[in-house]
Amino acid sequence: MGGAFTGLADDASAIFYNPAGLARQRGSLMLEHVPVSESGTGFAFGGGRLNFFGLGFPSRYGTFGFGFYQFAIGGIEARQQLSDTAQSLNVTQTAYFVPWGATYKGWQLGATAKAVSYSLAGYKATGYGADLGLKRAIYRGDTFLGRDTNIYAGAAVRNAMAPTLRLDQDSTPLERVTAFGLALVSYTRENYEAAADHVTHDRLALALDATKGNQDTSLGFAFGAEYAYLDRYAVRWGLNADRNMTIGMGAGGPNSVFRFDFTSVLAPLAPQHRMTVSWLFTAPQEAVEGSVKLSAYRRAMLDQQRLRDRFVKEGRDAAAEGRYGAALAAFEKARVLSPRDEEISSLILSGGEGNLLAGVKERIDAARREHAAGNGKLAATNALSAIVFDPESREAAEYAIQLRHAMILTKGPKAFDKTRDAVLEDLGKQFKAAAQARNIDSMRRVLPRLKAVDPDDSYSWQPTEEEFTALSATWLNEYLAAAAAASNAKDAAAMARAVRRVHRIDPTHKELKALYKRVRKLSKSAGSSFYDSNYLAQLYATAAAGYVLDNSETALQNLAALMRANATHEDGNALIDLMRSEGMISEEQEP
Repeated sequence: MGGAFTGLADDASAIFYNPAGLARQRGSLMLEHVPVSESGTGFAFGGGRLNFFGLGFPSRYGTFGFGFYQFAIGGIEARQQLSDTAQSLNVTQTAYFVPWGATYKGWQLGATAKAVSYSLAGYKATGYGADLGLKRAIYRGDTFLGRDTNIYAGAAVRNAMAPTLRLDQDSTPLERVTAFGLALVSYTRENYEAAADHVTHDRLALALDATKGNQDTSLGFAFGAEYAYLDRYAVRWGLNADRNMTIGMGAGGPNSVFRFDFTSVLAPLAPQHRMTVSWLFTAPQEAVEGSVKLSAYRRAMLDQQRLRDRFVKEGRDAAAEGRYGAALAAFEKARVLSPRDEEISSLILSGGEGNLLAGVKERIDAARREHAAGNGKLAATNALSAIVFDPESREAAEYAIQLRHAMILTKGPKAFDKTRDAVLEDLGKQFKAAAQARNIDSMRRVLPRLKAVDPDDSYSWQPTEEEFTALSATWLNEYLAAAAAASNAKDAAAMARAVRRVHRIDPTHKELKALYKRVRKLSKSAGSSFYDSNYLAQLYATAAAGYVLDNSETALQNLAALMRANATHEDGNALIDLMRSEGMISEEQEP
């Protein structure tokens, strides 16, 4: 990353760049090799080498480590005079590091004791010194880049206590280099693996360093960037003040045991290639988010997908076991979570057919068993429950007729007729309760059941049908008036509520088109949140999750906010209709 690592310092090379970065790291061993060549591809191993060995071991007293850094090259031609025969010289520079890093009140602090030795043409010298470093997270939270964005600031003084080397006569202290760095790390994309119920993220890292020495190193800057797919497969790029560009790649994530990295340094003279292997021998730390929470939008989307997959799986399992009612209920919950999912629509279609067939068959079979056992009342109860379950089932209607005729030939139809009257009475009570709650959908469900239970006796169901017609007309006029009043008041949510009720009673009403147009116009002027698709998606997903988990309060709160933001939201209005139809909310609670 162009050498921009002071603020990031999140692997064993922190021993060199910033020892404070060792704190909070896993125990690791890093081996790096750089073949050095003055020309060509840089892969030649004979021209020279730069090796690094780094070890970090965390403990309750901080992270201790050991490092070894060596540059060696041979075959250097040397002469005292130009006319002399050239001699071959070797140069070796070696540094030994003993670092320590720990945390204190949010700060990461580090110090390194080191020994530096130099060997040139038989002259040798060793000096001792120390490095200092610190690092701190200065921001943590969700940003437009992604969740759990961290910004770190770091500082390091290499050779804070400078080693002094004396090869011949003069002693020379090594240059003291001060570096300041900023680093940003963010999880930019979530990937939910449904099979494992596990979430992974892509990782973006940006780093900027500024360095200044007290001898020859002028103020310079370095910049680097890394993008890691699933936080495991990384590509890197960097540029420093010497105009050396780095391009690299790596494999291995935060939970990996081994990591492999390769970097090319595109230097002006010849490229260099760094090859690194790391072994992480301690377990990764548990992820601690502290006060940072998954953003509301991302959390809602993740919960929505998890619940959708859960109910699809439950539905498939139930269908495989022949429990079609449970399967259909699970699929319908999945559809609420993902209304436009074609797979779920197909599952509901097949599940609905299977549920009707299996439900009718189960009840008729029970009626046959009871009739064979001489239990006429229970036989009639099961036969009539098959009709109530599916009023359009010809099989259920025909069996009820057969059962009544069979009972006439034995004990008489009294038990059957008495049971039928009880069923009619119960359906009548259901209709009255639905009418009192103004639940038009529930009223509609009762009417065909009344007719199917006693199709030949219109006196048993005709008054109910007439009451339905009268109430529908009264409510329709009331809702149309409410829509007009809300339109005049420019209340988008109230108008949407009234129009939704009109649609429930008469989906083909001639005024609906104009009413919808007016609601859309009002909703667009309701506020900027109308244009925030993520916000709307978050509200609906949270409301849908509340519905499927039987938390009507959560569903209502988010649906109310959704209607205020966009009163024409199709899925939101459909969910309100569904909750009203199922009696989860009253008309007074309707957003």
